[in-house]
Amino acid sequence: MTERDQVRARAFGEAAAAVDRFLEKFGDGGPKLAEAGEGAVNRLRAELGRVVDLNLDLVRNAFALFGSVSGARDGDPGTLVLPPSAAGDAPGSIVWLHNFDEAERPEVRLVGTTLTSHEGHAIEASGWSFQPLEVAVPGRSGAPVTARLEIPRDASPGTYRGQLTAAGLDGHPIEVAVEVVSLDPVPHDSW
Repeated sequence: MTERDQVRARAFGEAAAAVDRFLEKFGDGGPKLAEAGEGAVNRLRAELGRVVDLNLDLVRNAFALFGSVSGARDGDPGTLVLPPSAAGDAPGSIVWLHNFDEAERPEVRLVGTTLTSHEGHAIEASGWSFQPLEVAVPGRSGAPVTARLEIPRDASPGTYRGQLTAAGLDGHPIEVAVEVVSLDPVPHDSW
């Protein structure tokens, strides 16, 4: 079994386990789900969100093993594509900062721009957060930084694009894209 197949199998296994837990707790929906209340449904959503995050981490780690840019799409090299996210979510990814000089760069930090959609909507630059905030990058080496983008609760659906720049390192900005999706509730009678 290839590394890719192992990652896929683990991701599907985690998703299937979450669905099994849902069915054990609520059956096929209906009265059991209605009796559980909104708190139980919110806990289920949080659990499913954790499963999705785990699966995305598995995929990102697989890309990192092969030295690929995390989240890049075929035909779109150099673009960091964050996972599709709903308003109120905070998708993230690991970004590797590379220092091609011999001297260490002691105070390198990522800076994100405002992301805009074709429809003129924006996700402000203040929505970016980075961990760690600042990193030392040894000469001829790299260092990882986790970049996370807080999607505003009132964000309109669409594809937003912007850039990340590594202040303190020579190089080009990284193009970033995120698709904000609508999570319209599914009517109970359609279960």
